[in-house]
Amino acid sequence: MVATGGDNFVGGGDFDDTLAGAIFERFLADAGIEEMEPSPQQVARLREVAELCKRALSVQTEFDVRLPEFSREPRRDLFVTVTREELEAWTRPLVERTLTIARGVLLSASILPEEIDDVVLVGGTTRIPAVRRAVAELFGRRPSQRINPDEAVALGAALLGHEIAGGGPVLLDLLPMTVGHALDGRRFEPVVKRSARLPCDEVLTLTADAGGLVQLPLFQGESPDVAQDEYLCTVVVEDARLGGGERAQVRLSFDEHCVMAVDAFHERSGAPLALRLDRERPLEEILAALGAFDGPDRGATWQLPETRISKVLGKLFGWLR
Repeated sequence: MVATGGDNFVGGGDFDDTLAGAIFERFLADAGIEEMEPSPQQVARLREVAELCKRALSVQTEFDVRLPEFSREPRRDLFVTVTREELEAWTRPLVERTLTIARGVLLSASILPEEIDDVVLVGGTTRIPAVRRAVAELFGRRPSQRINPDEAVALGAALLGHEIAGGGPVLLDLLPMTVGHALDGRRFEPVVKRSARLPCDEVLTLTADAGGLVQLPLFQGESPDVAQDEYLCTVVVEDARLGGGERAQVRLSFDEHCVMAVDAFHERSGAPLALRLDRERPLEEILAALGAFDGPDRGATWQLPETRISKVLGKLFGWLR
């Protein structure tokens, strides 16, 4: 592997959520309902039917979305006809975002699109005609269809398992996304950068507070604003030996399979320190404590269009912004 890239907020689920939001807005307009906050149950039904609609429109030009008794007050059935053309218009920003990622990967490897010998699509969403057309236009050739996109990840996992068992060639991997920590002002400080050769490790030296506590919120992504990156966890080190301004060293290690391990040491003595990885604290609280973003704007980061659906999803899952 010579380069890698990605975006945790651009995938099949994002296509589903965008489509679900558009279907819901169409339902409100057709039913003459001005305001309605969808319940979690309604969101779940919309996401399920949106995925069915997305799949159907990969092989046909229109699809009838039906959800009986979708709302009770007022009592309404949801019936919306969605065309492939509408789906492509609603999800065009997502397709364009994937092309931006692909161009960035090629640029980081100093490779031109026409120098690529073969293009393999992975994941069911790559069956969408608009995605296939966009890939063909970027690379100047039709993507290969010799591998089932639904099975490609499983095949890769099987190859990796064979490698781990010692029965096959070693696959040299790269870190797919930058891993870093949050600073005041919601700034993202990279620790291990994207495309770092694996295995690798980095050590951070941090000063404890008066009570001997060190907290390190970890994120992965490429945005300078941590609110636009994916929250991983908060490394918490608490030890009486760190009181009075002592410092701890926190080491992030990535093995050849991109599995991250975290350990900590007392800087002065080198003694190991106990730590825990906290994911219980709500992300909203962490971001609020960091304050408003005060770093440089290195370009716009794509976000899921804010609809009634995305607002409810944000409340349910915390990470969707």
